[in-house]
Amino acid sequence: MFTVKDFLELPQVEWYELLGGEAGIEERSIEHVARVEAPVDNFVRPKELALSTILGLRDDQEKTELFIREVCQRQASALVISVPEDKITLLKSAVKFADKRRFPVILLPWDWHFSEIVDLVLG
Repeated sequence: MFTVKDFLELPQVEWYELLGGEAGIEERSIEHVARVEAPVDNFVRPKELALSTILGLRDDQEKTELFIREVCQRQASALVISVPEDKITLLKSAVKFADKRRFPVILLPWDWHFSEIVDLVLG
């Protein structure tokens, strides 16, 4: 079983920021990887590492929180966010939700290509 923790411990993952849900990194396994943006609908599968730029949501923390909730409710393994600033602030309620659900929300550097992440996890 390949977990979120295994992904974060890969030597290629030199920098990340765990924004919430740290308690879930050891127990959440990854079987799929996909890019997802809003709306989530049925585009996220269980045990999927969801990758997002949160395009169109970055300036609206409430919409960002709703996005995190929707990805979690689809039983994703974790949500990886990448933004040009390599910095994002989530509402305390979004962090509290991720922590309570043990749902990892991870910030990775903008210069990572999502295809590189797919290769690392599934390759």
